[in-house]
Amino acid sequence: MYKTDILKGEKYSLKTANFLLSNQKLTSIDYISDLHLEYHFSFVERKFDKYIESILPEYSNYEFLVIAGDISDYNSYSKTFLKKISKFYKHVIVILGNHDLYLPTKTQQRKYYNSHNRVIDLIYDTSTPRNVHFVGQWSNNLKVLKSNSNEMIAFVGGFLGYPTNSKSDEYFYKNVSYDSDKIIGIEISPQEVYNFEKNVLQSLLKAITTTKEIDKTVLITHVPPIITQSHVELDSTACYYAPLNKALLPKYNIFGHTHEVVSFEKEGKKFYSNGVVFTKEKIKSFYLV
Repeated sequence: MYKTDILKGEKYSLKTANFLLSNQKLTSIDYISDLHLEYHFSFVERKFDKYIESILPEYSNYEFLVIAGDISDYNSYSKTFLKKISKFYKHVIVILGNHDLYLPTKTQQRKYYNSHNRVIDLIYDTSTPRNVHFVGQWSNNLKVLKSNSNEMIAFVGGFLGYPTNSKSDEYFYKNVSYDSDKIIGIEISPQEVYNFEKNVLQSLLKAITTTKEIDKTVLITHVPPIITQSHVELDSTACYYAPLNKALLPKYNIFGHTHEVVSFEKEGKKFYSNGVVFTKEKIKSFYLV
């Protein structure tokens, strides 16, 4: 579908019609991460509409949108954005990032008391549209949805956490990262979160390989499960890398957290990230083939 068709109700152009006809049998995945909405604009209703219009892809099937974490430090922003963006898509699949657990102000801390309560307020809000699906440890690490082409797509995902078993990783978490100050009242360590989610995600991925009912699998994590270019450039992976068994990774993998805008293939697996906070990038797309 063409973006202006949705925004203005215009008829399809010939170019749009040809695009839809040539791709009608392919399942399209749109993806974005690291929006950090409060950095872009103050909480004013019309500003959400303007921002969403600026990031909508020019061409898309508007079927699945994957958000790989870090929508905002504030639930008011996150809820409003999800309600508005979900009007454009058949399904919106959401993974939480570290900033989605933050309590950055005294007001937020008094309101929620701990980060767990903030998460529950976000993902179990009864006013959230039914086509918004939270995937991860606070809801369910697996969501299976049928595509327009009648394929069964398994979305497997979670935050994934950080390995902090080395002294350098632990130092980074406690003294460099904001997480240790702004994620409040979570009594398990980042290493324990990582161990738990790694085991859950790898078990799901292994089980799916023997499930005939699943046609395609997409893994979504906030923290990347592989080494990326930013790790090489910074010569560090502290709190920005959470390895999974490479043999279990599916063909399609989406991640966030590193604020990279990349797509690449490695050992037959495809990896996508679209961290838009410091860019003017739109939502990006790929096809399951």
